[in-house]
Amino acid sequence: MMPVMVDMVETEMQATARYKDDRSFAMAHYFRDAHHSGQLLSPAEISVHLQKMIENRYLFEQVLSYD
Repeated sequence: MMPVMVDMVETEMQATARYKDDRSFAMAHYFRDAHHSGQLLSPAEISVHLQKMIENRYLFEQVLSYD
């Protein structure tokens, strides 16, 4: 099993989180900042990365780059 930070992928759920009121969702500003600064990956980008992880049999303890 490998953990993946799915909150940093541009999805409908991520967009919904960005537009929540800060009072009702304390992390809304975090998601807005990530979006505005270009930190989000597209689903296509993350799928390529995940495929590489599977093909190379990375262990979950390893730190991987999206490059």
